[in-house]
Amino acid sequence: MAVPEGEFYICALYLARSSEHLFELVEPSALNTHTRYTARSIDSFPKPNAGGPTGSTPAGRAVGNLLAVGNVGSGMELTVLGSGSAMPVPERVQSGYLLKDSGGDGADRSLLVDCGSGVLHRLADTDPGYEGVSTVLLTHHHLDHVAALLPLVKARWLAGEGHLEVVGPTGTKALVDGLLDVHDYLDGRIDLVLREVPAGRAFTAGGFDVVGRETRHSMSCLAYRFSPPSRDDDPAEGPLTLSGDSEAFAGLAHFADGSDVLVHDCSFPDGTDVSNHPTPASLGESLADVDVGTLLLSHLYPHTGGREAEMEASVREAGFDGDVRVAADGLRVRIP
Repeated sequence: MAVPEGEFYICALYLARSSEHLFELVEPSALNTHTRYTARSIDSFPKPNAGGPTGSTPAGRAVGNLLAVGNVGSGMELTVLGSGSAMPVPERVQSGYLLKDSGGDGADRSLLVDCGSGVLHRLADTDPGYEGVSTVLLTHHHLDHVAALLPLVKARWLAGEGHLEVVGPTGTKALVDGLLDVHDYLDGRIDLVLREVPAGRAFTAGGFDVVGRETRHSMSCLAYRFSPPSRDDDPAEGPLTLSGDSEAFAGLAHFADGSDVLVHDCSFPDGTDVSNHPTPASLGESLADVDVGTLLLSHLYPHTGGREAEMEASVREAGFDGDVRVAADGLRVRIP
């Protein structure tokens, strides 16, 4: 169907839902939403066919690349698309996580968190594919978290998908506008909504209720805590927390307290002189007094290769008493 070309801007108001939990927050700068709008039609390309979810698995047992947390037959599912860092290794692409859940209405919902290099290829091998993900939530704007963002825009355009929302911290609009200034042939190919979310209040992204807080990193970065559409929880008490990039510190540990699953940056092994990222010992020490069911160590630099078991043990020895696992690309985690 032919659609006339042209571009105009739509300003949208997003109402912020307040949170009573002052230490686990993040919410949209409701007034800072911007829509780039134009339309051009293109025939849809075929979608790769990927395997769907598996059945019920006993608590804490990994089968293949599926880990069930609790006695779960269904529920929210986290897929680690990229557990790597800015320094590539063959088995780990850069940062990216896929969240899936069915809401109370039975409709499937998907949310992509971060979109580093290689993530688009991993996403193409999932059940929703890149065609089925219409919202991306960014923790921050370092290249290893956003490198595949414009390739995602192009892939959705070529697949005939006409909409994408990009949500992230302050500066997200400037980031995307700058990328489109360079790759201007993509500007207006799809309806692109940009929404900025400051730490402080709850918001919704891709059907998930989300809340977050600032981390300690070399640029502004938000950690996020999620409540899926199938549950009616305050996101500040949601079952999943993603740290983004951050040093280990008490505020972030308290933000994750009570999570069934915490995915935390653990970029380097002990003995590495590093700032802006934790080591296993510093992470375990920060989590010694919090209740987290399963800790996944992610954002792994090549320095961690062959030292995974040592890192898991170090986290436990430093005081964390939950389950500890090193994340791997393709790992799927069922969360009740």
